[in-house]
Amino acid sequence: FGYRFVMIRLGTLGFVTGAFFGGFFGMMTVHLLQLPQHETLAMIALGAVLGLAGSLGSLTLLTVGIFILGLSLGLAAVVTACTLLGTPVTAMIMVAGAVGGGLLGVLLKRTFIILGTALSGSTLAVLALQTLLTRQPVSELPALATGWRNRLAEFLASPAASTFPNREEAALLIAVSVIFLGGMISQRRLVVPPPA
Repeated sequence: FGYRFVMIRLGTLGFVTGAFFGGFFGMMTVHLLQLPQHETLAMIALGAVLGLAGSLGSLTLLTVGIFILGLSLGLAAVVTACTLLGTPVTAMIMVAGAVGGGLLGVLLKRTFIILGTALSGSTLAVLALQTLLTRQPVSELPALATGWRNRLAEFLASPAASTFPNREEAALLIAVSVIFLGGMISQRRLVVPPPA
């Protein structure tokens, strides 16, 4: 099941990435050809074509898919780091983080798949459970509404004065950590063959 989940996720990320670039190229092409009345159609058509190509490329070439997964994780990591450090997020930092994440993913393919799926799975499982228990949409969950990155940045700036983590945040962090470790250990046993 884990491998199928990875393939579905890679296919989806490939489609979203391809569709984004397709929509961008469609918009640029329409402006270059000075045909503003066809902008929406060009963006949808090129987005769909490049989205399907990205999805097929991700599914066909696992390395490309892992690189795309690394791009998204690297981008998320640098945006989070810049937020925590209070530095502006520039285009150069975003590109460097995304490409670095992609290359790191390709170099550490097996480890990257295990860590990536364990982390995303644990986070999604806790969010789903929290949504079911509180009956609130994900966007309105208290721990997300308070802005965990800003709360963590406050804690790093002044640990003694900070209230991070509060009770709910601590419970969520523990739940994510336990499920993450369980997922990582179980996947490692399934992926790595036992010694002979």
